Amino acid sequence: MSRKYEVLTDAQIEHFLDKGHVILRNCFSRDLAQEWVAFAYKRLGCAPDAPATWAEARMHLPSMNRVPIREVAPKAWGAICDLLGGEDRLANPDPQWGDGFIINFSHGADRPWEPPSAKVGGWHKDGDFFRHFLDSPEQGLLTIVVWSDIYPQSGGTFVACDSVKQVAQRLLEHPEGLLPGGFGGLIEKCQDFIELTGAKRGRCGSASPFHSSFSFTESFWASALHHQSARRAQRTDELQPRKPGRTFTGRIERSSRFGV
Repeated sequence: MSRKYEVLTDAQIEHFLDKGHVILRNCFSRDLAQEWVAFAYKRLGCAPDAPATWAEARMHLPSMNRVPIREVAPKAWGAICDLLGGEDRLANPDPQWGDGFIINFSHGADRPWEPPSAKVGGWHKDGDFFRHFLDSPEQGLLTIVVWSDIYPQSGGTFVACDSVKQVAQRLLEHPEGLLPGGFGGLIEKCQDFIELTGAKRGRCGSASPFHSSFSFTESFWASALHHQSARRAQRTDELQPRKPGRTFTGRIERSSRFGV
């Protein structure tokens, strides 16, 4: 008998194990998103429909507001608990989302758009602040949160769906651990690439939990498409699942074990 999950279906669990991520739609209200995006423009001193006011093509904002995930996005919260093996396994019992957006106004609009592949630059796995092991407790689950609609070829995130296996195998070969720069050459071994955009993947209110060994990169903005409406605002948040002395029963651990 399959285990009963709060939010995710068996098919979604299998997708996470196979592809390293799961896409959840309609996780939080557009009202909250619009409020925070409007405040982001105010903080930057620019207007959404006035490109002349966009001082830089791509900007990172620090968080000024934070909200508990369980309150504003119960669907995402339930999925997170499903993937981590239960609420009691979170190191932080009350994780939050913030408005520290990564905003792509027009990055790469002066060059031809490239589809997701190993040839695109910037591929990486998160975690530049610790030595990585196969069971590193510093990161367990990351979540891309989409705060504004992302149209195709408009700066959405590229992900390598088969990268968890490559990273897990590299870590298995190095029980002494690896520094953040120790994962070079792995993206060339990947073949399953997608762009997180469009009605199915990049709608405002979507959240995509993914394995901490996932590899991803930014894409460029296609200047001929959608003009000002094609900006994206998203946030990647970290969740730590492990507590010392606990059996690793979440889908995170199963996914890593499948990789090795």
